[in-house]
Amino acid sequence: DLRCYSVLRQAKDQDPKGEFIRRYIPELRELPGESALEPWKIPASSQLRSVVDQYPSRIVDEAKTSKASKTIISTYQQWFQAGGGRGGEEPPPLDVLLASKASAAAAA
Repeated sequence: DLRCYSVLRQAKDQDPKGEFIRRYIPELRELPGESALEPWKIPASSQLRSVVDQYPSRIVDEAKTSKASKTIISTYQQWFQAGGGRGGEEPPPLDVLLASKASAAAAA
């Protein structure tokens, strides 16, 4: 089972009220409670939206990057477990491995 570090989960575990965020990120000081942890979820109709609009959009979508990372790592793990790399060869490009994985799944 692969795990990816989640900044959001750590924030919710360690700072559930958003106190650290509000202290060190002045643009988010006016956001109440845990809404400071996920400002992108504040609806456009909210009075707080003007506060959020001062803050840059998030760069990383953790769910998407976690899924992509797990796919990449598990694909290369499967290649190695199937005997790849034993002769010292470099692993094939990811797109090649994913294509062969997809064709094998379709054949099954």
